[in-house]
Amino acid sequence: MKNNKITESVEALESKAEEILEDSKKKAEDIFLNANIETRNILISEPPTDSIDAKCHEIIKEAKIEATKMKNDSRKHCDEIKTSADKKITGVVDYIVSIVAGANQG
Repeated sequence: MKNNKITESVEALESKAEEILEDSKKKAEDIFLNANIETRNILISEPPTDSIDAKCHEIIKEAKIEATKMKNDSRKHCDEIKTSADKKITGVVDYIVSIVAGANQG
């Protein structure tokens, strides 16, 4: 009798295990199916363009500010070069005139 009860218990456990396994397989299939549906929905949906547009405008604004700063810096640098060149040209011209006039014979 004892062996018979053990056999029945093992069979009941096997049956319960098969039931749990089948239930788990079904749940896994449902999760996988829902994940595929959700993935498809995400892929076909449009992204929120409001935040993208706002970010684009922010980037453009910052780029314009930076471009204006670079332009002003370049203009200032050009003015410095012109002033320096004018001083050098004046010095060179004075030197050449003094040589031609014979004031500097050396």
